[in-house]
Amino acid sequence: MNGVRRISTGIPGLDSIIGGFPVNSNIVMQTQTSNYTDRILQQFSYQALIEGSPALYITISRSPKRVLESMKFQGMDVDRYAKERRLVFVDLYSKATLSATDEELPEVEENVVSIHNIDDPDMLMMAINAGLGTLGDLTNIRMVVDSTPEVLAGLDLISFLRFWRMVENNLSMYDMNILFNYPSGIRDDYFRAAAHHADVTMRLTAEQEGQTIRSYLCIDKIAFTPLAGSSRFQMVLEDGRAKVVNYRKIS
Repeated sequence: MNGVRRISTGIPGLDSIIGGFPVNSNIVMQTQTSNYTDRILQQFSYQALIEGSPALYITISRSPKRVLESMKFQGMDVDRYAKERRLVFVDLYSKATLSATDEELPEVEENVVSIHNIDDPDMLMMAINAGLGTLGDLTNIRMVVDSTPEVLAGLDLISFLRFWRMVENNLSMYDMNILFNYPSGIRDDYFRAAAHHADVTMRLTAEQEGQTIRSYLCIDKIAFTPLAGSSRFQMVLEDGRAKVVNYRKIS
């Protein structure tokens, strides 16, 4: 499409529709809490790993241990990539929930960067840089932020967006694609403002249809990609992974 270099989304069926995301994209996604949210974030990260690139996963809504368990459930060989330092976590979840009785992650403990004050912009930037420094490779990095509004929640909207713009500028030296997740109902104004500046904007919704609840991925914007016709795609879980089941190609 238009000769633009692209990366795979990691979602079966979606690349054949949109051609993948443009390289070095800032991607924002608004989601309702569901298994689909976790799968999309994890599949996006894992796609980098199987293609030989590193992934930095910033966990806010759950611990790195839970993310690893979910990825293993999908058949992903995450232990291997963690040991090779190609999968690294920045753990922002455990700062409030970690206790002496919690199990450690010995197989990946050198691949987890933790901080205790996620309301400090400087500390958070230091944690991201430390995570990047832990990666064994800095080529074609993918970074996931699993619940963006929960970080720096004490900041007003302008300050919050100014910080994430600073993050993007500081990371612009890297060949990097960043996926920010914005849970619906948690500071929706953050998502609307971020979507205005993003390269890719998506929404994951769920609708009641009779006795069935169906999930849809709605794509509102992709840089360098004209959206023609419907950009609303039904999703299903198959073999533990999220995939798109209706195929209408964007021209």
